[in-house]
Amino acid sequence: MKLSPQSTFVIYGADTRGREYYKAIVGNGMRVVAFIDKKAAAIGHIEDTPVYKPDDWITKDKNKDTNIVVISISNVFRHQTMAKQMHDAGYSYIVYKELYDGTDYGKALNTVYQAISMVSGAERLIGLELPAFRLCAPDNISVGGGKYEVQLVPIELLFGLTRELYVKARAVSDRHMEDLIPDKSLLYFTINKEMMYFFTYGFMESDLDAWDAYIRLYFAQRRCMVSGDTVNAQDEAEHLRDRYSIFQNMELLYNNNISFFYENPIDVVWNPRGYFNMQDGNNRAAFLFAKGFTMLPCRMSAEDYRLWLNEEKLAAVWHIADKIGTLEYPIPNPSFSAMLASSMPFCRLKLREICGYLYREAIDPQKLSVLDIGCRNGFMGQHFARMGASVTAVEQDASYRLLCEQVDELLYLKETVSDTWQTSGKRSFDIILIPEWMVEELPDILVHTDGRILIVDTPDPQRLLGIPALRDNYTAVELCRLFNGGRIIHTIIFTFKGHAHDTL
Repeated sequence: MKLSPQSTFVIYGADTRGREYYKAIVGNGMRVVAFIDKKAAAIGHIEDTPVYKPDDWITKDKNKDTNIVVISISNVFRHQTMAKQMHDAGYSYIVYKELYDGTDYGKALNTVYQAISMVSGAERLIGLELPAFRLCAPDNISVGGGKYEVQLVPIELLFGLTRELYVKARAVSDRHMEDLIPDKSLLYFTINKEMMYFFTYGFMESDLDAWDAYIRLYFAQRRCMVSGDTVNAQDEAEHLRDRYSIFQNMELLYNNNISFFYENPIDVVWNPRGYFNMQDGNNRAAFLFAKGFTMLPCRMSAEDYRLWLNEEKLAAVWHIADKIGTLEYPIPNPSFSAMLASSMPFCRLKLREICGYLYREAIDPQKLSVLDIGCRNGFMGQHFARMGASVTAVEQDASYRLLCEQVDELLYLKETVSDTWQTSGKRSFDIILIPEWMVEELPDILVHTDGRILIVDTPDPQRLLGIPALRDNYTAVELCRLFNGGRIIHTIIFTFKGHAHDTL
């Protein structure tokens, strides 16, 4: 069937995702004749379109041979099962996420699904060919190319869904969801990250308070995705079972067919601020994050890949990097994926633990002022800038300082880059980052700066803890450690005594 202005649709699922699909379909000049949802009685109508319980609509529908069913539920592992149920009920044309897209059928179907499921609704639907439903099997699976690129994206470039989606969702609920869920790094917080982490590793009795707090937050945010103002206990239990079912499916695939995650990449769109927003596949991203992955397979448009590559700025960065010879930190750009930085494993673990600490302490990165001392090519401070912090990057080496400035332009970031932290007056920062090669200068650094939080790398924690300015004024907690450069490097967080985190 070729989609045309005469095509008519039935959307299975009346939550936020289904409403976005409705806008995409109507925006293409086509018509939605009904929604079907088990909570139809509570919803009634959406944009003058009636909502029916599944059995009620299936009995009523006299145009099953031409009406196109769109599966809009978020659990893609149930899509094929639900599509088969609708096919058994008499429908021939069904749009859903086909997990096996190596066949011509899977590719054609996912082209339509991709177009309908774009949040912006900007994809053109009319003229696309929708194949009749048939069961697809994992035979000769491959990732299609052409219009979309599939690339490994560093986790520091993956952020939650755009603010736009939650602003639109406010029409469903009077809660200020755009304030609760701005764009947030996968390293910091996304709506499913903590849940997948708990499912993956379990939790001890001492973690129950953290789990309860997370569940309360999860469902406060979940309310923007449902049709009413509240989520009752039955809804919560059902949704948690559904999330755990997703986790079990992914755990099985991870152990028996890990290629599944590469054949079904996370759908992302480019954000002008220099990162990707995940549009579909949040559970897969959260699962792989919990498993320790630092690069995740993502599908993006060819244009978005071009923006990420940013060829206009590449030559300047390569020119300086070639002169230096070895990068201290990775550069999250596809052109540098084969150029390994000496501290790559260490700095990614460190960044992950720092973001986790800030999230647990409810410290909003968008309100931070950060001093990144000894920044080299700027990896650590650049991620804070990406999350909305005001960052001053200090690098005494002129070549690295120039490299940091050029990398900032390559990555669409803004930092203040300086050759010194020394000023006539004492400057205050929320966070000061100090690498292990600058630890000897820490007493002098503290003469010129105040830091509410110090994040310091050191091979010798006891010597560091003996510095009077630290011992007398800060409380220390070890964040992580890793073998690097022939030594064990400890990353320690120092918090100023008596400082309340919630004032940051």
